[in-house]
Amino acid sequence: MASNVKRIQRPGVNYTGPCMQPVLRPGDGLRVVPYDGKAIRRGDVVVFRPPGRTEHLVHRVIASGPEGVRTRGDHNLQDDPWVLAPKDIAGRVKSARRGARTVTISGGASGLALGLSVRMLRRIEHGLLGPIYRALCRSGGWSVPVLKWVRPEILLIHRPEGDELQLLIGRQVITRSPAGTEEWQVKPLWRLFLQ
Repeated sequence: MASNVKRIQRPGVNYTGPCMQPVLRPGDGLRVVPYDGKAIRRGDVVVFRPPGRTEHLVHRVIASGPEGVRTRGDHNLQDDPWVLAPKDIAGRVKSARRGARTVTISGGASGLALGLSVRMLRRIEHGLLGPIYRALCRSGGWSVPVLKWVRPEILLIHRPEGDELQLLIGRQVITRSPAGTEEWQVKPLWRLFLQ
């Protein structure tokens, strides 16, 4: 297991993928600390290797007990299908380096609450309220001149695959145009207000 931890902590290892957004973002540099015999807590964000796979994943612990550890990505609508043993887990994500700042990654009870709130927003977007939500977004009936009230900033990020544009209000990214695309991805709740 020690060799896995060293590999995960190697400089230049960055988070990729959508499963832990918005807590983690593509390009975040992860600081992973091993558990070293300490209890794995529900709500922790962990780096692990699923049974029968070679790549490492980053998801949140949703259950931990004698039967093993269950995980789920905050952005995923379903639990992961596997049960992990402690030896499968390289460590807990303590922080993420995002540009010039370091973001602390919550674990335990506060991590569980954060993961739950992300899942609730996903269920609103995709579940029973999804058709109503999408109709409101298309109608523009709720649209207000939000950008007149706030001072948005546009951030340009140079990535290996091209330039990414992000529109920020304060520190919150409300929409982005990923590198290599010309489309804008608006955060779910902001779709109601931005047309």
